[in-house]
Amino acid sequence: MKVKVLPSEKYDNNAPRQKWALIAAAFCLFLLWKYNQMEAPDKIVLFIIFSFPCRILAAIWIYNIMAKLNRERRSSAFIAFFFPVCMLILAGLSKKKNLAFTIDRSYTSKQQMEEIRAYAKGFIKEKKYNEAAFVYKYLIAELPFTEQDATTYNELLKKATQPVPEYSVVEDK
Repeated sequence: MKVKVLPSEKYDNNAPRQKWALIAAAFCLFLLWKYNQMEAPDKIVLFIIFSFPCRILAAIWIYNIMAKLNRERRSSAFIAFFFPVCMLILAGLSKKKNLAFTIDRSYTSKQQMEEIRAYAKGFIKEKKYNEAAFVYKYLIAELPFTEQDATTYNELLKKATQPVPEYSVVEDK
């Protein structure tokens, strides 16, 4: 039986917004406006030369922003390549999603703990300490934990920038 561990709130209201994405979008719009006022014979060549690297950089930046916001990264980066200004505005206005994860309770508690630890270590590796602390909070509350788990959880609480949300467990269909 699989269960889904959900945070008490869907969005993290304490997380900062991505204001640089909004500033970059405004700058891009200004550049497009200036470009349209230009009267050069090779206008299309200039657009192609400058547009392609900017689109690649915007797609990479959107990919990283969406990773921070716990949102879909690949499709956002793909869309950002074709519509960079729109995606920069969207990224700047988006709220950070709180983490939700699924655990298979048909496993033994030891297997569940190993799965949860591996999941949390991925977040620690990415320096996402709030998400890792949320995962460890579930581990400590629901499963028989070790002293090392408690130590890791306390270290994560010190590194976390926002309070760890409460969770609820729901059967996954």
